[in-house]
Amino acid sequence: MDLTGCNQLNDNEKLLHPPKFSGEYQTIYEALKSSVPFKKISLQSPKAGKHRSAITTYTSSIDKTEYAISFYKSELQKIDSKNSLRMGILQKSDEIWRCAWDIPCEGEDIDQIMFMENREKNDLYLIVGYVSSQSVQNKYYIYNLSIKNFKTIYSGEYNMMTMCDVDSDGSLELITIGNYEKSDIDAKNYDISNNISDSKDATRAIIHSISQNHVTLWGDAKMSPYYQKYTKISIDQKTFKSTSLFVDSQRSDEKYSTEILIFEDNKLKNLTYENDLFASSSRSYAPFSCDIDNDGEIEIPQTKPFPDYQATYSNEQNSPLPYITTWRKYKDKKLVKIFDTYLNHVYGFGIKLPNNWQDKVSIKQIYEDDEIEFFIYDSSYNNSNNSKRSSRETLFKIKVEHQKNKSALPKDYFILKSEGPLIYLASLKQPSNSSNSQLFMTMDQLKESFFIIRNV
Repeated sequence: MDLTGCNQLNDNEKLLHPPKFSGEYQTIYEALKSSVPFKKISLQSPKAGKHRSAITTYTSSIDKTEYAISFYKSELQKIDSKNSLRMGILQKSDEIWRCAWDIPCEGEDIDQIMFMENREKNDLYLIVGYVSSQSVQNKYYIYNLSIKNFKTIYSGEYNMMTMCDVDSDGSLELITIGNYEKSDIDAKNYDISNNISDSKDATRAIIHSISQNHVTLWGDAKMSPYYQKYTKISIDQKTFKSTSLFVDSQRSDEKYSTEILIFEDNKLKNLTYENDLFASSSRSYAPFSCDIDNDGEIEIPQTKPFPDYQATYSNEQNSPLPYITTWRKYKDKKLVKIFDTYLNHVYGFGIKLPNNWQDKVSIKQIYEDDEIEFFIYDSSYNNSNNSKRSSRETLFKIKVEHQKNKSALPKDYFILKSEGPLIYLASLKQPSNSSNSQLFMTMDQLKESFFIIRNV
């Protein structure tokens, strides 16, 4: 069992072979194949965002029209050839799927797709982010799906983008983050409001509104220039009076930070720009900001190794460092600690750590048994021999089994939780003396502290 779960699988690989669909998705796939001018096609999946399947369906709330979006390449062309990516847009009419448009795309791969409706104007827009080897940043294109003649409304560059109702007016806005020189912004085909700053800083977040086939740029905020890439945007509608964005980034020094954007006094503001909040969000490991306790507010992580793990065990099996992740909320212009967790991304679980474990409990991987052991930490272990290390006092062990092994689970273990194909097991130990008894957990306490990772 891996302690940290740093090596995650990429489930967005290209579909090089005909996919296995069922039901309506198979019908859509057949309709696409019969409409395009290629005998063999390979479908492509978006790498990020909400919609990541090879075929994305969407029903407009404006006129109830059903759409299907699919990206593909011809298998007769080189899979990495430039301008070989195409987009098929299908509509359903009289229970039959038909390809309405089949167009070439402006990139070699798809980053993400989003749908934006303007019900007041009866407009439906498709926003597609493309990855191109010819550009440092991604490119996005805005298409209008509401008109008979397929039309590109606008295109621009971004490092990361999302949609939300940032000003709480009932309409969604497009927020892009990237490098935007002031001279470049002035040269674009936007309407530019007075809320746009005169700063020449390149790194910024920009708010776009889209209405009647026109894009208006009406708000921006400076972002830290030290980012290497942005990794996630989390939307929070509870911490502040208005919608806020928690933007995670990886810096050039390989550390990670979080910036907080809010819309206040009719302007977009960065609460962490050039102040101590940005530095205090710095961390070496990269769990993203998220609503870890499901209370509607986004928490920012801070990471550190378990007590002296590196000095004691780092040479064993070349084991990576497991981290304690401290989660903090924004309160009164500072980050306030809520609680600590241990996260294992490979097996998809976490444990909320008791407050009295601070600097008293550490963790070890038992390779021969494929287990994770939580034990009472003693600083004297650092200079001790192996016999003393082996006599450390164990609190409990965690083990993960597959559902197919459910009939032959190891003895002395109980089931913490079953999730999908996995069974999470634990083995509790009893204290050997009363002095450390407060560090031990009961079965109910461990079950309450254990959780499945869903949004980290």
